[in-house]
Amino acid sequence: MRLALAIPFLALAACTPPAATEPGFKLLDKDAYSSFVANWEPEDAPLCAAFGSKADWDKVMHPAPTMGGNQVFAPADTTWEKHAVLVLSRIVGDLDAKTFVVSDVKRSGDAIDVTYAFTPPAEGSAQFKDFFLLEVPGPLPSNINFTENGKLVCTTAPGASTPALPPPS
Repeated sequence: MRLALAIPFLALAACTPPAATEPGFKLLDKDAYSSFVANWEPEDAPLCAAFGSKADWDKVMHPAPTMGGNQVFAPADTTWEKHAVLVLSRIVGDLDAKTFVVSDVKRSGDAIDVTYAFTPPAEGSAQFKDFFLLEVPGPLPSNINFTENGKLVCTTAPGASTPALPPPS
């Protein structure tokens, strides 16, 4: 009887695409890190980057220390052993709105495709850098594509950011 129940399950599992084509991903809490995205130009374009190491992270994400408490500025060193982190950032006028909604992340061939919705918040009296962080299984492929509201808006590669400026001196 147990074998009879297991056969349909095994047949279904054989038809499921391999895990390598549909990687699991985890949306990270950006507020868990006391860091901000470096400046980039042009500011009306999104910044996208792929971090395969802490050194990659440090090129684009800068610490924002405040007084008191233990602060975390980047994912744990062990994260980089089996995972990578992707970021997409935009300049917005309000940080209280739900600006980004990631809907899909797919790995196919030598690319990861991130699909998300972007809803620009109402203009405010100031401008802020809003962003999302995705943890994905490593190693990173050579192309990472970000599609916003159905349109490809940013392509990057591991260790690169598009378009990023050098860190402040």
